[in-house]
Amino acid sequence: MFSHILLAIDTPEGMANAARLAIDLAARLGATLSVLHVVTDDVAVPAVSAEARATAPPNIEFDALRDMARASGVACGCERVSDGTPARAIDAYAVANGCDLIVLGTHERGGLKRAILGSQVDKLLRRSHVPVLVCPQQGDFAIHRVLVLVDDSDASRHAVDVCMELASILGSHVYALLVLSPLPSVNLLADYLQGNIHFRHLTGRAERLLEGIRAQAKSAGVAVSTEYTFDRRPDTVVTARACTHRCDLVVLPRHGHAPHHTLFHDLTELCAMAAETPVLVCPQPVDQPVA
Repeated sequence: MFSHILLAIDTPEGMANAARLAIDLAARLGATLSVLHVVTDDVAVPAVSAEARATAPPNIEFDALRDMARASGVACGCERVSDGTPARAIDAYAVANGCDLIVLGTHERGGLKRAILGSQVDKLLRRSHVPVLVCPQQGDFAIHRVLVLVDDSDASRHAVDVCMELASILGSHVYALLVLSPLPSVNLLADYLQGNIHFRHLTGRAERLLEGIRAQAKSAGVAVSTEYTFDRRPDTVVTARACTHRCDLVVLPRHGHAPHHTLFHDLTELCAMAAETPVLVCPQPVDQPVA
């Protein structure tokens, strides 16, 4: 499971919930926590040597985070960098320091800052090779119920693996959701006249996929519920089901970087920025080929 968590922050108001969640996860998983404060280039940050940084007066924000982490028994290191592209800085830090989970917070809806943040979140989701956990500013998330969006791809299987391992450690209930694209009206009529062959094939594959997930959950000792549904807006379905089932974490697969996967990039961005619960985006492992 995750052994080195990176908490990326930009402003105090955007970090509180993300900090609490990152520290709680680090404590429950036995992970190390690193905190990275990325300051954009339009904010002046004096250039100082590593020795000067080490002897500089303590920073109030960092002190508070260290105190929170210490109270939970979590080792915590803090660093501040200046970069005009926060996503690049966060990804570079994660790679250089061997972080295997990135946690960052969002701001309230609306406003230029949120629009900029949304762009940076999307950039980070596209470039990061480790899971990214996006945490809303409001709410108290104990991760008792987890929704995972599934399909028959390698990326989804990896996301389910991560979800099951995390749920097993945290004692969470998993809700596995498969959203299928409905048949166009013309094809639906043709299929009906042919005895619903395509529809039965599609639903049969869905049942087999979900049966495999139920078996995996049973093997991991995780309670699970499953559902498949037809809809053209998977982001809307994910948000609605997460609310209906009172899930406090949504896990999404990220399907590579190819142009034909743009839909999934849009889905992860929409869910990460619109959801009222934390969203964990799991990229396809780099040693797996992009389908």
